[in-house]
Amino acid sequence: MATTSTPGERIRAAREIKRLSTAQLAERVPCSERSVQGWEAGSAKPKYEQIVGLARVLEVSADYLLGIAPKKRRAS
Repeated sequence: MATTSTPGERIRAAREIKRLSTAQLAERVPCSERSVQGWEAGSAKPKYEQIVGLARVLEVSADYLLGIAPKKRRAS
């Protein structure tokens, strides 16, 4: 997988690895599908609670989603 730099690109990459649609991710976070699409497009930013939900569902760290850490995995 190519190196991704924006939070939206990281969200999309992690979602695709988990083989989730935007609708499935939205249901599990929970949020609207439009929110997920906006984050991935870079036209919106997730709120704190949504970042926590994304990290949990996608099994990555919040630091990874925000571009702070290069690794995708959550710490155990």
